[in-house]
Amino acid sequence: MTASTSRAERRAETRRLLLDAAAKVFAAKGYRGAAVADVAEAAGFTKGAVYDHFRTKEALYLALLRERELASLAETEALFAAEPDPDRRLAALEERSAAHPPNRDEVMLGYEMISHAARDPKLRRELRDRANRVRQVNADLIRRQWQDRGIQPSISAEDFDRLMDGINKHLAAEALLDPKTDPMPVGHRLLTFLVRAAQESATWHRDH
Repeated sequence: MTASTSRAERRAETRRLLLDAAAKVFAAKGYRGAAVADVAEAAGFTKGAVYDHFRTKEALYLALLRERELASLAETEALFAAEPDPDRRLAALEERSAAHPPNRDEVMLGYEMISHAARDPKLRRELRDRANRVRQVNADLIRRQWQDRGIQPSISAEDFDRLMDGINKHLAAEALLDPKTDPMPVGHRLLTFLVRAAQESATWHRDH
């Protein structure tokens, strides 16, 4: 039992080290420029060790993407659980965003993968399904925020998430084109506007 547990722990640790190395390699070389051998070398393992955990480079990237998604969602859900007041919760979310601005390398990698997936139906479907799952979790949290505020905006939580996602992508693109720019003040203004518009839209169906 102990030996089995130890093997499982070593395997989990190897996987973690490979994902950490993959994050650095992908960030430095991009998806197309990165090779499995690069990840193996950065992690201190053989290529065989990489393939033992991840069948392809694509599978390695998707696992890395999933780890990041899960970590981000877990942070957000923990914040919701810890802060019952919707106003303080929103302020905490904005503070977290300000403390973790978009990472230039990750943004570039994300755009590269979208371009790559556009030419690969299987990968395109995988990324689309992942995006839809993340959107659903975000929409559930948005609906909870609205319920705690006692409002029913005229926009769906899914479409509200699309608006925020679009803003984030636009600001990330601006940051790529001008690395000296600080997207956070603009992001704060736009988010504040969207939140107020959503609140006010709760009365629109009664006005028209």
